[in-house]
Amino acid sequence: MHVAFSIEENTEPGSIVGYLSSTDLAVDTHADADVSDLDSDGNETYWLVAGNAMDTFIVDSLTGSLVIGGDVDYELCSHYALVVSILDAVGTCVRQLSVDVLVVNLNDNPPQFDLDLTYITIRDATPIGAEVYAPAARDADGSRLSYALMGAGPPSTDAAHWLAVDDVTGHVVVRRALTDAPRRMHAVVVARDDDDDVSGDVIGRATTSMTLVATVVKDARSRGRGLWGRGLAGDWQQQRVAVVECAEVGSVVADMAGVASFCSSTPVYSVVAATDFDTFTVDRFTGE
Repeated sequence: MHVAFSIEENTEPGSIVGYLSSTDLAVDTHADADVSDLDSDGNETYWLVAGNAMDTFIVDSLTGSLVIGGDVDYELCSHYALVVSILDAVGTCVRQLSVDVLVVNLNDNPPQFDLDLTYITIRDATPIGAEVYAPAARDADGSRLSYALMGAGPPSTDAAHWLAVDDVTGHVVVRRALTDAPRRMHAVVVARDDDDDVSGDVIGRATTSMTLVATVVKDARSRGRGLWGRGLAGDWQQQRVAVVECAEVGSVVADMAGVASFCSSTPVYSVVAATDFDTFTVDRFTGE
């Protein structure tokens, strides 16, 4: 048998949870002792002997009051199973009382992003609606989160014009075609805790944010100009193309389809010489 109490997390130390008594549903641990006068002679004492994780509670040995002695945090411990011994006038444990204390969770933790700042690269040919980044945000209270995206910096680099965020998943997507987007854009992704607190109050919902820096990579395309020559495989063209460091895999860095040819047949493209065959590939039909 046991006594149960409930308290809200973050209740201040020194607060009284409740009062214990020898008349509570205690287990008689000394059946041969005469304990009928424990309540009348005032000689009973209380001793907290087990279940007091992190020394959260204190029991007044004379009054039997259960007092908060440390921080109460639902995320650290949501349930305490205390054991209190009741001693007679000579110090013999005559009864034991089981005390359950349930901690009520409050919405007291703001959401947190895994990263405060991150850099991404986006191709300017990325279609509208495509996902370009998925930030990871968590809430220690398990609250539901919603997301918003705000621009950062001057209007010329305002990512909110070009990008959007799904308010439920937080995934950042392309809002409009990036062909005219600035090369470098800044945005702030905001996560908001949408759960009400225990009183139903919506005031004071917590928010947190992270900064997203997006670099738009424009596909470099050939214009059919270069240094011409002729080899056994047919006509060829030499062209220099600059590639942005950390360019996304799949980015088009050159397009040979516009190169003039002396042949009337449909050309087929292939890489015939390279210092590193694993870095670049060519589409044999399109020339990209």
